[in-house]
Order: sequence, then structure tokens, then C-alpha cells
Amino acid sequence: MHYWKRIALYTFIPAIGFHLLLMPLWFLAAFQQSAKAMSVEMAFDVLLPLYLLKSHYNNSEEFVQFKNYYINAILIVCAVTASCFLYYLNWAISIGDFLHPDPETLTNTLHEYYVAISIATVGIAISFLSINRKKTAQ
Repeated sequence: MHYWKRIALYTFIPAIGFHLLLMPLWFLAAFQQSAKAMSVEMAFDVLLPLYLLKSHYNNSEEFVQFKNYYINAILIVCAVTASCFLYYLNWAISIGDFLHPDPETLTNTLHEYYVAISIATVGIAISFLSINRKKTAQ
């Protein structure tokens, strides 16, 4: 499979597909009241950057595509942002109020986004350091 097709599939199918699969669960009263949907999606959004970093780095290593790794970094940040937004979107659709979130939901969503982006940023920096170390070793 071509490198960029594989990267796109490995990046956006998990980021978008997971939230679309969980969307119907937000409408189940028992599931929504127990806050399991929110907890599951938040945990996924925090762990997503680790998966993306590992899969992007491994694919870049397999295809020897390190020269354009900055595009991978942009894709990782976009996928994490989209995933966090989809979490908020699922919540907003389930209660029917997209524009007026309660303060607790807004705070939780922002904290989730900041944690996920921080993990992604640190991981991207480590990836770039590893790539530069490989280049200088050759």
C-alpha cells in the first residue's frame, strides 16, 4: 500500500471511526447517566496520540519517509484535534445544545484537549530527535 494512503487510514479511521461508533451509546439513558460514554471517549482521546505517534514512526521507518515527517506531525495534531472535537460533538448532539455547553463540560473538554495535544507535542519532539539522531549516525 502506498505510504500516504496508509498514513491517512491509520490516522483518521481510528480518530473519527471510534467516535462515530460510540455516538449511539450517548442516547442510551442508562449509559449516559453513568457517564461511561464520556469516560471511554476521554480515555481514547488521551491515548490516541500514543497510537498515532507509534504508527506514524513505524510506517516512516518501514517506507524510509523521514524527510517529510513534519507532514506526519501536522496530521497527528489534526487527528487529535478532530477526535477531541468529535467527543464534544457527541455530547452536544446527545443533549441537543451545541452552542451552550455547561461550564463543567467545557472545562473537561478543554483539559482533555490540552492533555492530548501535550502528549502529541512531546511525542513529536521525541520523534524528531530520534530522526535527527538516525541521520547523524549515518
